[in-house]
Amino acid sequence: MKAPSTPRSSPESPPVKMMVDPFEVRMRFTTQLQHLSASVTSSQKAAHYALKYRDLDEDLHSCILEQIERVCASSRAHHVCLCLICIRLE
Repeated sequence: MKAPSTPRSSPESPPVKMMVDPFEVRMRFTTQLQHLSASVTSSQKAAHYALKYRDLDEDLHSCILEQIERVCASSRAHHVCLCLICIRLE
């Protein structure tokens, strides 16, 4: 018995997008923001996640603003670094 194939896009059609739960995206992104450090890797990981779900940009932006309000000044610098990495990667 043949296993069901996953939907694929042809060269003529746009890529198939899977539905994502905006709440889950917010929760995972918030967790990544809470664990930001001076490490470039942590910033890049969060930046790639934000770019992956760029269609939820307003939600992700509000996550960043909420975290900036909650953290100390040195952690705010990590959030600014994240924003700069996002801009560079895009």
